[in-house]
Amino acid sequence: MLGIIPYTPLEVLVVIIEFLRPVLGAIAAVAVIDGVLLGLSAAKIGSSFRGLGRALGSALGVGAVVFAVALALLPAASGGSWGSIGGTVDLFAVTGGALGLGAGAAAAVFPPLQFLLGMNTGGQRGRDEQYRRA
Repeated sequence: MLGIIPYTPLEVLVVIIEFLRPVLGAIAAVAVIDGVLLGLSAAKIGSSFRGLGRALGSALGVGAVVFAVALALLPAASGGSWGSIGGTVDLFAVTGGALGLGAGAAAAVFPPLQFLLGMNTGGQRGRDEQYRRA
């Protein structure tokens, strides 16, 4: 029965790792920078969580785009095509891999977006109070 399935979930995971191998150093650097920016936002240094909704929506949009691109490219990265995906297990494995890449991209871009969208919120409040006094 198992000989019928052309791809196992472990083989799909290996393809995803091979797909990402050229950029693993960049992924590690982004993870460190994201941790620092998220820590700065949590400590309220230079940013705030006022732009949380916009940052989350933007990060989910980036994740959706990465999901769609990965869904289209993962079968070709394994040396196959969409025609070679035979069963539901293969389809779920490729979709799950693409979903993981999309979620990873959304998680990677969220802290910088949160930091940038939450910057200078205190300065804007100060300017608004100056305009009200005038």
